[in-house]
Amino acid sequence: MLLGSGRFWDFGRWLGNRGGGSGATTAANARSLLGLGSLATLSSVATANIDNDAVTFAKIQNIATDSLLGRDTAGSGDPENLTLAYALAMSGAGALGISLQAALFQDQRAQNTNGGTATADTWTARTINTTVFNNITGASLAGNTLTLATAGLYVYFSNSIFVNVTNSRHRFQNTSDATTVAISPNSSPDGLTAPIPNLAFGVTSIASSKNFQLQYYVDTINSATDLGEPMNTPGENEVYSSWLVLRFA
Repeated sequence: MLLGSGRFWDFGRWLGNRGGGSGATTAANARSLLGLGSLATLSSVATANIDNDAVTFAKIQNIATDSLLGRDTAGSGDPENLTLAYALAMSGAGALGISLQAALFQDQRAQNTNGGTATADTWTARTINTTVFNNITGASLAGNTLTLATAGLYVYFSNSIFVNVTNSRHRFQNTSDATTVAISPNSSPDGLTAPIPNLAFGVTSIASSKNFQLQYYVDTINSATDLGEPMNTPGENEVYSSWLVLRFA
């Protein structure tokens, strides 16, 4: 008897009618005779046909390492594979946290040593000679130049001293591209001889290795203590400039 022939279907009806009753040939009876569940006659599986908590994580598609399921595309729609950027990172043990790297660089001199004479009327690299702390991947200091070799978002803070100079300011300079990342307000107006701090803040994003300097500009110089007058604190170095860098990976 060939599948699909009239005799096959007559045989199927005969098997269904063996139970007797007007409903003997219903889908429910057919499933029962064949030992099948209710899904056997469905052409597609709807949400209502899936038991609560029946689908495990192992049954959904694979996703990349260090990514989340969510949706970034505007409007309602299917979940998407979202990758982590900047400040977020996976711990490797199932936890999500902030990925923040930091470095602190300074101009340090021996106790009772002054900061030196400034250079007037030109942008000049501030002396940065000491790495206090650095856990930024690919960051290194050499010759007053900071190399940032790893892509990411960087935030800069600096605090530097001037003494008895006029109209001074600082900038964060990307010396690889000859561009200014940030520039400070003017400080040290004419006639002010007390040490004046000059603050600068900046943010930049890089995609490849770049070099940076903390540079200063002054109109008029006066003495060997233009860039810092010693405090002569027992047992401590003089500090005339500090440069804090944060990287959001």
